Amino acid sequence: MVLPLVDSLTRETDATVQEEIAHSLGYLVEYGTVPNSIVPALSECLPRLHAEAAEQVRNVIGEAG
Repeated sequence: MVLPLVDSLTRETDATVQEEIAHSLGYLVEYGTVPNSIVPALSECLPRLHAEAAEQVRNVIGEAG
């Protein structure tokens, strides 16, 4: 579930969709299911994300593991 979300986020350009994907990843972090292996891909796409999605992804990166 996590890897398809990360893959979608790295390709998505719509701000609203990016934010929804990022929030979904954030919910997974709450339950401790986001692995460190996704951090590089999230970090790489972070600069091109819209502000709201980028904020959520920063939280995911900080909580991953």
